[in-house]
Amino acid sequence: MAEDRDYEVGYGKPPKHSQFKPGSSGNRKGRPKGARGLKTDLEEELKSRHTIHINRTPVTASKQRLMIKTLATRAATGDLKAAQILLPMIIQILGSEDRGTERRALSAQDQSILDDFLRHNVRERDG
Repeated sequence: MAEDRDYEVGYGKPPKHSQFKPGSSGNRKGRPKGARGLKTDLEEELKSRHTIHINRTPVTASKQRLMIKTLATRAATGDLKAAQILLPMIIQILGSEDRGTERRALSAQDQSILDDFLRHNVRERDG
């Protein structure tokens, strides 16, 4: 009883006599062995292979790949609903920056050619 007086009872701190004893809980059997969660089932289903026909040609790939292919094809052919789904996905996964604007360093030879060209054009314009 002396140790009970040192223990502060309050929110999230039930009295010692009503707490679960070590080794026992409300779920005595626990999770059954081999039980799978939703995430595991979803991943397995998306990885499974399936065949669809595109322009009468059979295409076999993972369901995930086929879903993306179908969505992209529909969006490309003008399906606005498919585009509304695909564009935010592209931005979230790939980012919104324009991939065509990456700057690359010129080689020393290319930089020399560019410098000569600019010097020549500046002289003609000024002179």
